[in-house]
Amino acid sequence: MAKEKRTVHLQIQTETTFKTVTNVVGYLKGLTSPDRYIIVGSNHHAGYSYNGQDWASSTAIITAFIRALMLRVKKGWRPERTIVFCSWGGTTWGNIGSYEWGEDFARILQKNAVAYISLHSPVRGNTSLHPVASPSLQQLVLEKIKFNCSRRAQCPAVNVSAIQIQGDADYFINHLGIPTVQFAYEDLKALEGPSFLSEAIFPKHATKIEEVDPSFNLHEAVTKLSGEVILQIASEPVLPFNALDIALGVQNSLK
Repeated sequence: MAKEKRTVHLQIQTETTFKTVTNVVGYLKGLTSPDRYIIVGSNHHAGYSYNGQDWASSTAIITAFIRALMLRVKKGWRPERTIVFCSWGGTTWGNIGSYEWGEDFARILQKNAVAYISLHSPVRGNTSLHPVASPSLQQLVLEKIKFNCSRRAQCPAVNVSAIQIQGDADYFINHLGIPTVQFAYEDLKALEGPSFLSEAIFPKHATKIEEVDPSFNLHEAVTKLSGEVILQIASEPVLPFNALDIALGVQNSLK
């Protein structure tokens, strides 16, 4: 039986409107190298977006870290390098906030930015910890996971392909070449499946944080891991980068 061909006519109606995208940026100035920046990036909710509660985990973690950091600051502590805290707007619509901010300060960031710590959607599931790092930061990430890995999750080897980091980190990795780290909890099925449409803008059922992490143990784990990486990069006299891993990464990509 021959297959019947059918023609489908699809009518699309769009309405062009202007929306305001706002970034919230603050910083803790470094003592000895104030012109060297560690950027910590999260994102916040836009009332007209479809991303449900994806932003909530990101906001909760950066808020908890800043609160803990301020307790140390009140006792007189200061980092050696400046820590820049960014809450991006317009993430759902193509990472607009981070992209525009990165473009505005591209020359300064290419010269002075030391690292980018991504908090984009850090709790997407509750099965496995999925750390991603640029080659130069792989050893630092492995060191932190060794001492802080949650008992509830498996700890796979770090994926050193920074290209696989999604969200607002994209411009800083692919356009500015800034070393990047991200810790995120995911479900094993999500890790095995394709992810190229994960940033598509479609209404979807938002998994509530209360269902994924009712006791906020996973949020606490990501906060500790990210926080320790931030503090070590911001405070050590010599940056904890491993140049050998960069060479090995280039060598492996040429095979």
